[in-house]
Amino acid sequence: MLQLLPTLSPAFRIAEPGEFTRLAFEAGKMDLTEVEGIRDLVEADTEVQRRLAARQAGGHMRKVYDELRSSVIEAMSLVEALIDFGEDEGISEGVFDQAKGKVSTLLGLIKKHLDDGRRGEIIRSGFQIAIIGPPNAGKSSLLNWFAQRDAAIVTATPGTTRDVVEVSLDFHGFAVTIADTAGIRETLDEIEAIGVERARQRASQADLKILVLDGSDVMTEDQSLLDSIDSSTIIVLNKADLSPATKSTSPASTELDVESRLLSSDKDWIGKSSSSPFLHMSVTERTGLDEFTSNLKSLLLERFKLSDDMEDTPLVTHARHRRHLEECVGFLESFLTMEPDDIVLAAEELRYTTLALGRITGAVDVEEVLGEIFRGFCIGK
Repeated sequence: MLQLLPTLSPAFRIAEPGEFTRLAFEAGKMDLTEVEGIRDLVEADTEVQRRLAARQAGGHMRKVYDELRSSVIEAMSLVEALIDFGEDEGISEGVFDQAKGKVSTLLGLIKKHLDDGRRGEIIRSGFQIAIIGPPNAGKSSLLNWFAQRDAAIVTATPGTTRDVVEVSLDFHGFAVTIADTAGIRETLDEIEAIGVERARQRASQADLKILVLDGSDVMTEDQSLLDSIDSSTIIVLNKADLSPATKSTSPASTELDVESRLLSSDKDWIGKSSSSPFLHMSVTERTGLDEFTSNLKSLLLERFKLSDDMEDTPLVTHARHRRHLEECVGFLESFLTMEPDDIVLAAEELRYTTLALGRITGAVDVEEVLGEIFRGFCIGK
């Protein structure tokens, strides 16, 4: 087909990336959220990503943003009426308070959308998991099990992994990036020390941390490793096949030392208050992995599953959505602090809010983002 194009009339040419969608946007048939939805649908790798992108491309988010903008305009109309006719028509009584009531309700709604744990953005870009732990605890073996291939080198020598090794996969419909990291410990080796620092950085950036400990050994890990435990951490006790507790050779096993030290700490992690605060497994023997997979799947479903209820759809799917909504929060909070004597300034805050919402949907001032959005399209579309 491409070879035939030069033989056709000069009126024929190859379409630019996203040209058909851009024409629809410029003709007012679509807004920017729908355009982004089409691009996300093209780029989607998993079923959950496809469902979210399809809802966005179908206009669900456009409807919500239009409703938010309409609410701001309602409040603005009350304030403008006070500015234009208040003194002459005697309509000032209670009108400004009425506008404040509408703005307060709207502010609560926007904050609710923002306080979603970045659910939409994580579904779209992928869930980041960092496997952390001391050297030789089985972190790389766990990554290889996820990848179903030898993605990371595994040896009996502690400190084999020196850098971050990533694997991206479709985990039960969710886009997940899993990172194996260097074993965290104090070291004089310059190269290993760099790897340890990168491991700590990746742990701080991850949406979920899987802390892998050697369940057959005494708890002697670096304190900074224990400091990384928080409410987004799953604790795995690996090498259950070597654990004295598994072999039932001693009631005072070293595995219990690991558990006792963690349970007596003030740290909180996923499942701490449950009947099974730790996940016991042996990656080499393939035991306990089914339970681990089930727990991880349940965690993802609880946080990110898209139900059939359209109201369950995350409103914020891109960083620019969040940025402009946060601008709206600032403008609306400023409006609520103003008194009737500052009504002209108050009206400006509402005007800024409508502009910020308009930038999300493409109603105003969007030239700077059009190139970035359409650059991700394939030819045509």
